[in-house]
Order: sequence, then C-alpha cells, then structure tokens
Amino acid sequence: MFSPLRPSVHLRFWASLGLSILFSFSIPIVLFTSLWGVLVVVAQVPWTKPLGYLCLSAFVPFLKTFGTGNPWMGMVILATVTAIAGAMFDAYAFSLSRSTDRTKVNPTELRVS
Repeated sequence: MFSPLRPSVHLRFWASLGLSILFSFSIPIVLFTSLWGVLVVVAQVPWTKPLGYLCLSAFVPFLKTFGTGNPWMGMVILATVTAIAGAMFDAYAFSLSRSTDRTKVNPTELRVS
C-alpha cells in the first residue's frame, strides 16, 4: 500500500543522488573561487605582494592544466569530476544500505504460535 508519508525507494534514491551531485559540484567551485579571491587580495597588500603573486603563479597554471588553457574551465572540469565521484559514492552507499535492510529481521515475524 502506498503511504504519502513514506516515499518510495526510487524517489529517495534519485533525491539523494541529485543532492550529492549538486553538493559535490558546488563545493569545489566555491573552494577554488574563494582561494583565488583570497590570493588576489593577498597579492594586492603591499607587504604580501610577492607571496600572493607566487601562490597565484602556481594556482592558475594548475587550473589551466585541467581546463586546456582556461582556468575557469579547469574549475568546472574538476567540479564535474568530483560530482561524478560523489554520485558513484552515493550510489554505492545506497546499494549497501539496501542490502543491509534486507538482512534485518522483522520483529513481528519472530512470534511463536
């Protein structure tokens, strides 16, 4: 029987998968953008300018490597890869949780007549 308070397994799976993809994609974007912004600010402060430029000169080529010359595309590629990895991990964890649910014994089935 369908219960509106308990969503189906498929609905829970797709909702969980969608949220894990969303978070796995957005977290690297936020982290890389924040790091880039901090490094730009550090490069603007007079007494930390050499350190800021040194870190930026290492960080930007790292992103360009993954983005075929474009650092913004490198961020998107890295975020996409982490989203795929997050989706695979979520699917694996969901399959494990489903397999352990099947091994649980229902207490009502243990009654002795």
